[in-house]
Amino acid sequence: MRRLTQLLGLILLLFSACKSGQITNQDDKETAIVFELKKSGCYGTCPIFDIALYNDRIVKYHGKHFTENIGQFEWYISKENYEEIQAIIGKTFNQSQSFNMNVQDLPTTKLYIYKEIKIEFKGSCPKEFKKELNLIEQKILKNSVWK
Repeated sequence: MRRLTQLLGLILLLFSACKSGQITNQDDKETAIVFELKKSGCYGTCPIFDIALYNDRIVKYHGKHFTENIGQFEWYISKENYEEIQAIIGKTFNQSQSFNMNVQDLPTTKLYIYKEIKIEFKGSCPKEFKKELNLIEQKILKNSVWK
């Protein structure tokens, strides 16, 4: 009888060890920020907000001041828009850069790409760069949910 109890205990121990291993594997899947855009204020009414796009296609928006939508919002973007944004990032935003950072009273725009590349500018930046950034913003905000 004692031997049977020990055997059952060992079987239960083995099953619980296998089950905890499965849970650990599921927890390894983390979401990570792919693209983050932060716009700061100026001496006037420049919009202040943050947008983050995650690798699971979730967008998190935080409108702070002088934007139509104040508060925190979340939504998904389509797989197609996500892939297009990835292509733009790979083509245009592939190294850290800084433009016009010594200018006073202009809003600062900061981009973080995979938290590895940092791009920041005040006011103006190269036309192609601005065009691609606007395209990314349009794709991110396309399916926005302001509830």
